[in-house]
Amino acid sequence: MSIKKYLKTIGISVLIILIGALFISVLSYFSIFNKVIIGILKFIILISSFFYSGFSFGKIASKMGYIEGIKAGLILTIIMVIYNIILKNQFGFKTIIFYMILLFISTLGGMIGISKNKNTK
Repeated sequence: MSIKKYLKTIGISVLIILIGALFISVLSYFSIFNKVIIGILKFIILISSFFYSGFSFGKIASKMGYIEGIKAGLILTIIMVIYNIILKNQFGFKTIIFYMILLFISTLGGMIGISKNKNTK
């Protein structure tokens, strides 16, 4: 898989997160939902972004979709960790578990994506 396809998929995943963050910000600003619903929406947006990236990487790959899903998840996780370091957020056990869940979702997306690939046997 070429680097251009990796960058395109990662770019779309980051765009999904940014558009979702904008959407959640508007909902939060107008107090449409309470904090619990907003937290769930944030998690759903992150899950969908990580799943999309893993699925796209897996769909393009010829074998071992779970490896492609892990690659996608690691790239997005590194981006999120860098973002959190810039914002000086604290890391703890809860944060590590959160990133592991997102990495698992991306891996799952890669495994499903490879099964949707028409070139694999």
